[in-house]
Amino acid sequence: MAHNFYATLPIITDFVQITDANCYHRVPDDWVIVVSDIEQSTKAIGEGRYKDVNFIGASTIVALLNLQPNLDIPFVFGGDGATVLLPPWLVEQAKPALQAVQHLSESIYNLHLRVGIMPVSEVYAHRYQLEIAKFAASDNYAQAMINGDGLTFVEQTIKDPVAGAKYLLAAQSSDQPGLLDGLECRWQEIPSRYGETVSLLVRAEANTTTQRNAINRQVIEQIEAIYGADDSHHPVDVQQLSLTLRIQDLWGEARLRGGTSKLQQLRYLNNIWWLNVLGKLLLATGAKTELTDWAEYPQILQASTDYRKYDAMLRMVIAGTPEQRQQLEQFLNAERAAGRLNYGLHVSDSALMTCIVFERMGRQVHFIDGNNGGYAKAADQLKQQSHYLEPPVTTKPVSQPKTGLLGDTSSPSWGTC
Repeated sequence: MAHNFYATLPIITDFVQITDANCYHRVPDDWVIVVSDIEQSTKAIGEGRYKDVNFIGASTIVALLNLQPNLDIPFVFGGDGATVLLPPWLVEQAKPALQAVQHLSESIYNLHLRVGIMPVSEVYAHRYQLEIAKFAASDNYAQAMINGDGLTFVEQTIKDPVAGAKYLLAAQSSDQPGLLDGLECRWQEIPSRYGETVSLLVRAEANTTTQRNAINRQVIEQIEAIYGADDSHHPVDVQQLSLTLRIQDLWGEARLRGGTSKLQQLRYLNNIWWLNVLGKLLLATGAKTELTDWAEYPQILQASTDYRKYDAMLRMVIAGTPEQRQQLEQFLNAERAAGRLNYGLHVSDSALMTCIVFERMGRQVHFIDGNNGGYAKAADQLKQQSHYLEPPVTTKPVSQPKTGLLGDTSSPSWGTC
């Protein structure tokens, strides 16, 4: 049934399977797609507010997850925003939660969070496609992988001042108990053990699903050839994990979750500061408490990260050396010159982690972005390379093929999910 569509999807376990069209399933017509992004996020990042931007971007997701704690909801974190798919019966409950996050973003951070909701049926009415697969990053976290030109259509339309107006929500203060429960930002920046942390966006440029899949597969395989297997380039090194005691690092969480008054926020700040003092001791000794095995927890955390994902665009955060990054750029530049892809790449020396933790040894996800702008700055380079933000096309030509899962009758040459 459509209401539990995502929960019942088959699981893929090999990341390269995101390039296999057989692994994707059409999103039901009666679902909706929520897209959020912080307007002028580049300006905020330029002012050194990249942690604020990441925190608000993740807030959209956690607010929706808290509506129905036992419901499996597909989402993708984009750094300065998010994409979330919702069943129809959850929409009216979701709107005030999203508006409350918008209000918090404006009142606390002076950041305007744009949120739009579009019915999936409208995507299909304009002859675009939207599909989803489910990748098991760990036992505690399954990632949504979104494919199809429908997502680009939704994003472009919602960002258009005229066409997007009817889909937008307006910020509104409301009492939403537990709105951001689970949202944490308590770790220090994670240094790259090789010197660089690369935030990478790759958009395959091709007319058919099979061609786009082949390009994405080649990129993934080339990254592995340059950087090694997954563990070799994972941006979260458990040996480098350290809880922060810096007030400025914890203040963002305290402002959003501590309460409406400064006194409440300071009390919350004091509480999580002491929790981090205790956490440092527990991690150092590998202690086992009633709820948490602190010797095992760093591995659970690392496995539950979203350092690689796909939402009609390949997104990865990679730890490596300058020499490896130069090899990657040579490959990407050659592919771009051949017209097969456009890309954005940002280099820093560390990664940022924004966390949603419902159970310390269970359900959790840790959003990874490169420091000093990460995905947002990579997106700026991508926009300069491509026509990603052209005015939206309202309807595809009638001659556009509609057969097949993504408007393409061809099948990939590799396995079956």
